[in-house]
Amino acid sequence: ECIGELALMYNCPRAATVVATEDSKLFALDRETFQYIVHSSFARKRQLYHEFMQRVPALSGLSRDQRNKISDVLKTVFYKDGEDIITEGDPNADTFYFLFEGKAIASKESEGMLKEYNPGDCFGELALLMDQPRAATVRADGPCTCVCIDRASFTRLLG
Repeated sequence: ECIGELALMYNCPRAATVVATEDSKLFALDRETFQYIVHSSFARKRQLYHEFMQRVPALSGLSRDQRNKISDVLKTVFYKDGEDIITEGDPNADTFYFLFEGKAIASKESEGMLKEYNPGDCFGELALLMDQPRAATVRADGPCTCVCIDRASFTRLLG
């Protein structure tokens, strides 16, 4: 567990005293090292997602600044083989997905397989834009990684 991170992040006094109740080993970071790790990690993530978004056809019309803003709010989600990413009929359709690594399969209960998704493909945008339940199930075909953006961030950044 972490303790003391708020004081490092916000440059404020400690909010509480922590006392060990048994013998313990701790790892400590000074503020400068902590901030370096956070900032370099953030910069790496932004660069990685920016390069990825340049290869996504659906985002090709966006400016560098717009892609940077989207990069800052993307969340990474990992899925196991056979795990549902989105489920047909789900009324809580508030996330737009980009397949970052791996493969996924879209299917409808009444029609079977509809489409195979590969890195750079996106899905979930119709339910996000139309505020309707999910039209199909998208399932991981092997381990895969998605990056996603929620409705609030999508609307704020792209209108």
